[in-house]
Amino acid sequence: MSLPIRKLLNKSDTSSLLSYIEGWKKGDIEFSDEDIKALVNCKNPKIRFETISAIFARYPFDKARNLLKAVFGVVPTGPPVYFSFPAVNESKGKLVKGLAFKSDKTFLFEELNIKVVRELVNSEFFFVSSEKFVGDSFQAPLAYALLYGGLPDNVVISGKLFPDGSFEADFKEEKEKLCRQNGKFLISKGNIHKLNNFLKENEHHLPFFMATGEVEENKKIFRYFCKSQGLTGFEGVLDEEILVLSLPNFIAHNEPWIDFFRKFKDRVIFLRNLSKHFSLHVALKTPITFSVGAGAVIGTGKIPVVIYHYDNGLYYKVVDLTVNSRRIKTRKNKLSFVELERVDFKGNGRAVISIQVASHETRTKGLEISKQLDADFFYIYTPNLKGNLPLDLDWAEVVCEIYEGINRIYDLGYGEFHILMSVPNPIAFALGMAIGNYWNITVWSYFKSLKDYKPVFNLGDIENI
Repeated sequence: MSLPIRKLLNKSDTSSLLSYIEGWKKGDIEFSDEDIKALVNCKNPKIRFETISAIFARYPFDKARNLLKAVFGVVPTGPPVYFSFPAVNESKGKLVKGLAFKSDKTFLFEELNIKVVRELVNSEFFFVSSEKFVGDSFQAPLAYALLYGGLPDNVVISGKLFPDGSFEADFKEEKEKLCRQNGKFLISKGNIHKLNNFLKENEHHLPFFMATGEVEENKKIFRYFCKSQGLTGFEGVLDEEILVLSLPNFIAHNEPWIDFFRKFKDRVIFLRNLSKHFSLHVALKTPITFSVGAGAVIGTGKIPVVIYHYDNGLYYKVVDLTVNSRRIKTRKNKLSFVELERVDFKGNGRAVISIQVASHETRTKGLEISKQLDADFFYIYTPNLKGNLPLDLDWAEVVCEIYEGINRIYDLGYGEFHILMSVPNPIAFALGMAIGNYWNITVWSYFKSLKDYKPVFNLGDIENI
């Protein structure tokens, strides 16, 4: 063993040892076989892990296999798989790195419960981790790595493994928090075989339901929505816990609505990390003001979206943006469905816009708010549809024209907007997609208990995906 490595090992100088290993991995310095053996046989799991990882990074597989045979007496029969998993207890947590490969015999550095993993994988294997940990939640990520390789970027699984491939983790909330802090999304319950089959599919049509009210009732409605449209989630991975966003029965005007949009954003980003090719099929039972904000989270050009309208016990597909979601932002020379009326003009750069597609009248209140704010007032409405959009109409065209109306107001030089709406939920969601978070637009919501409108959030403050 070289003198520098011996000294650093005697001092337990982890930082310097890791620097040496990194230099060796890049080819900047050389290690003898004795150096490598000493590093992988030391008691520090991080040093062991990084050394073994560096062996595969520096050498071709054949040479790495021979070196591992010389060091451990273990012969890899397949390439290594890298993965990570959360390890927590009541007081702290850490994200552990793992490296595993199938081999001629099983080799572990720690005493771990691997019986169910070995039986499910039906192979001997080598496993090394970057940290010491306790518990059995390493079993699912280890088995998945050995059977199917790596997961999508930023997705990790955790859980005790069962003979059929199903798994479930303990300390779920703590692990989810730890994963979020490290930019990872956690799957804490599911089946590794079903997960692999899901990830191999070329395209996924994923239902998503947002609603106020009781959680169990919302799940019941979600199941009906899925059944009626032939949509399915994925039990244990993409189930109601992910695909149903339940909101409180009442969100006060002075509550932080932005926090709910962040929850929606987190769910969508999780789906995008899990499946690179998916369309989101959205049904809503929320205040329309929430729907417009949720649409701004999605924006256009990032995820194909289909939006459904509930009417008389049935769901109807009314906005289909799977081919080109940016079509709702197309500028129009002529308006066929909506009219734009400027009622009052003060020229101070502030505009109040009342949008009315549904039956609830917004013009009167919009005028009142414009006077309250000393702002100009605009009225966007659908005179011929009379608050009843035909279900066979492409509602995206109506959204496009409302967006055109807002653009025409913006082109007049306004920099501050206040919007109140009377529109169906799908129109609100799609309009939020079109507007995004690029303008200074305060959204006002009507509260029955107050019998009045109140400002609830600014679209410019919403974090999109």
